[in-house]
Amino acid sequence: MPFLCTFQAHTALYACLFMTWVEGYRPTLRSVWKTMGFLNVLLLVALLVNHFTGGNYLFVSHKPENPSLIDYLGEYPWYILSLEVVALAVFLLLYWPFAWGKKAISSSSQEMSS
Repeated sequence: MPFLCTFQAHTALYACLFMTWVEGYRPTLRSVWKTMGFLNVLLLVALLVNHFTGGNYLFVSHKPENPSLIDYLGEYPWYILSLEVVALAVFLLLYWPFAWGKKAISSSSQEMSS
């Protein structure tokens, strides 16, 4: 089973890289917000699953028992909002090279047309 999970995870990673580098798909600022929306829907699903299974998926029911970086983000349930800010910052950081590249391309094409 671990082989199957590893294979699936790497296939998803390679598919994302293929779609970006070969097919030319690019993230947009709108896609960052759509991803945040999906993450929040997933959070609600995780809360429901945690309620029925006693689990702690996405660490939304309580903090991990062992020390972690989540310890620096506040007490329950406030650390969940801090994690949202961290997720948004990571998404924007991942989007930034594409936004920067789009500006560089558009400014160079304007210079060429002048």
